[in-house]
Amino acid sequence: MVAATRANRYFVVPARGNAQIGTVCFNSCDACDPGDGGGGGTDCASEVIQAAELSFAHLTLFTMKYLLFSMPFLVLAGCATNANNAVYKKNLATAQAVLAAHAAADYDTWTTLHHEDAVIWDANYGSESMTRDEAAVLYASHHEAIDGIDGSDAVWLPGVDTLTLEADGSVRAYINWKGTALATGVAIDLRAYHYWNFKDGKVVAEGNYYDAGGLIAAASPATTTLSITHEVEDFDRWAEAWAEGSENVKNFADMGVTARIFQSSDPKRPQDVNILFDIIDMEAWNAAQGTPEMVSNAESHGVIMKTIASYEER
Repeated sequence: MVAATRANRYFVVPARGNAQIGTVCFNSCDACDPGDGGGGGTDCASEVIQAAELSFAHLTLFTMKYLLFSMPFLVLAGCATNANNAVYKKNLATAQAVLAAHAAADYDTWTTLHHEDAVIWDANYGSESMTRDEAAVLYASHHEAIDGIDGSDAVWLPGVDTLTLEADGSVRAYINWKGTALATGVAIDLRAYHYWNFKDGKVVAEGNYYDAGGLIAAASPATTTLSITHEVEDFDRWAEAWAEGSENVKNFADMGVTARIFQSSDPKRPQDVNILFDIIDMEAWNAAQGTPEMVSNAESHGVIMKTIASYEER
């Protein structure tokens, strides 16, 4: 017969008729072995009981004590989880409102959803953190290049504390952005990852991860590059006309043209120059060539017109 020994408030469970495999002690009765919580001294008064009685009486008692001991912690854990869920749901609604404001180009609303101390990171290589207002200006410029910005294809997830792995109220999202490049008509299909951290119910940290270079390439029009060489009367006077922000540079930019200038490395030929023009609209460029306005502009900057030579990439 399989039996067990009961002594005060501990029990020994035998297996296969004679091999003791476990001891549970509810106090430090000396009848328990020292490793099991007892003193290991004189046995307490004991009696033999059936294994079935042990299972029903003693194991049930042990289970009840364990549950009574654990219940407060389970309740506290459940309360903490519910609180975290409530915070996450509130912050999720804010993050989704941020996206909706961006898609609608409503940067007044977008700004109010961000904390005044918000730190925002864009995906461009080498970019630095931005303030709330700086980011609003940058994101507004996206609408100048892309029509119909849409971030509704999104998977939203709760963020977790990196140490405890518990939900911390932050929001994460995988978004498949859609739109149409205004310059090229190319359909934008951009996969991205975003995060939003919160303070006082507002976004205090935001980061974006996506192929920024690929997006720029898709949204930028194809260009034709021309190399123009000629001589100038005075290099410094001519170069000043191509300084950033000059009226000459602005006029060419309005025509969809950007330029990089070079001077001959031959010290005996400082008047020899080269310009690389990147041209979006070749029809507009060709129409402007040789007009009185174009000739007058070039001559006013010291260009010697008869020396002009043009080269196109092949």
